Amino acid sequence: CAGALYVLSEYRRNPGQPALFRAIWVFVVGAILKLALYDMPAWRFCSRLMYNQEYGNLLAFMRVADFAMIVATLAAIWRYCPPKGPLFRELVGAVSLAVAFVGVFAETNTFLCWRMPAFRAGGISMVWAAFGLTLVLGGAWKRAEMMKYAGFVFCAAAAVKVLVVDMRHMELLYRALALLAVGFFLMIGAVFYLRLSRIGANGVGPAATDDAAVKDEGGQS
Repeated sequence: CAGALYVLSEYRRNPGQPALFRAIWVFVVGAILKLALYDMPAWRFCSRLMYNQEYGNLLAFMRVADFAMIVATLAAIWRYCPPKGPLFRELVGAVSLAVAFVGVFAETNTFLCWRMPAFRAGGISMVWAAFGLTLVLGGAWKRAEMMKYAGFVFCAAAAVKVLVVDMRHMELLYRALALLAVGFFLMIGAVFYLRLSRIGANGVGPAATDDAAVKDEGGQS
């Protein structure tokens, strides 16, 4: 990841060098393959979508740091790499979100399995709802339709899971907590989504700023 960030800084100074752009992706793909083929098997990632080893704070920190470095590198590429078209930005964003979701889901699933097994199903639903809320708000703020619709899918999946699956397998207290938490996430998401949509419609926000910058560059050229 450090190599990718270094090459990215060089590529920003020399955007006409395609070899630097390819080198960025060599580092990124290599980091993702190492994570999937070496690190996660070493952490005993199993078919239950969790790490099949006793939960420890040090191991958890190492796993989170590993995922976070890759997500941060992809976010830096998405933000600072010279424009390659909307498809490139959407691809980088999708890969970054996928890596982030796998890391958060696996870590939360492992924590709940070892520390709060009775609340495992509800906790996973809360992760889905929180992740979906983040995508919806981010998509509304940046006017990224793909991110926004992906967030809607996660929120709907969380709501269906709580009502259809979790209610059958959890104790009454945990059912109430899961239902209230997911409902709270959805309510807060709806409120902020409406506000951000109005802000975007008025031409305010980072998406509008990016559009203005693109127009200025086009006018100067």
